[in-house]
Amino acid sequence: MARGNGSRFKFLTDPEVMKRIDRGTAIALGKWGAFVRRTARQSMRRTKKPAPPGQPPRVHEGSIKRLLNFYYDTHNDTVVVGPEIRPRPTGAPNTLEFGGRVVKGPNIHKTFKIGDYGPIREEINVATGRPKLIWARLRTTRQVGRATTLWKKYCMANARSFYVAPRPFMRPAMLKNLHVVPKCFQSCLKGK
Repeated sequence: MARGNGSRFKFLTDPEVMKRIDRGTAIALGKWGAFVRRTARQSMRRTKKPAPPGQPPRVHEGSIKRLLNFYYDTHNDTVVVGPEIRPRPTGAPNTLEFGGRVVKGPNIHKTFKIGDYGPIREEINVATGRPKLIWARLRTTRQVGRATTLWKKYCMANARSFYVAPRPFMRPAMLKNLHVVPKCFQSCLKGK
């Protein structure tokens, strides 16, 4: 989730949020968001083997667990629980939750500049019959443009596409904690 001054997603302790909702509701929504986040984190086991389809994903380094957070959506007056959107999103959490097609290959967004080493021409490898890039130091803007074109062509030729079956972790966590919502709001209602 994007955060900041102009963002519609705010922490529950944000002064703007506290003006919009009363303290009891903020506490209740915060508790429920924390329950869902904790359940989602606990559902992901740390192993080296991938999870079977339909089960929560397994974590190898734990980065997706660290990305899970909850925020208050000021436009809809709801709590949003899920992975934060990074500055350069990969779409991995969405693909894990719902499944989808993934393209794996060399980094197509590689940029070259004058002075870098880059591909200057393409030759066919006699042994494999596949194209091979010849690299050299780039000295002109024309060579930089050619290197970028050759690299994109090479990346598209070597990219592999495959389907990832869904491994939901947020929806099961939310469904598992629906029974907690009345308990979270119970203290809020008693105060009125």
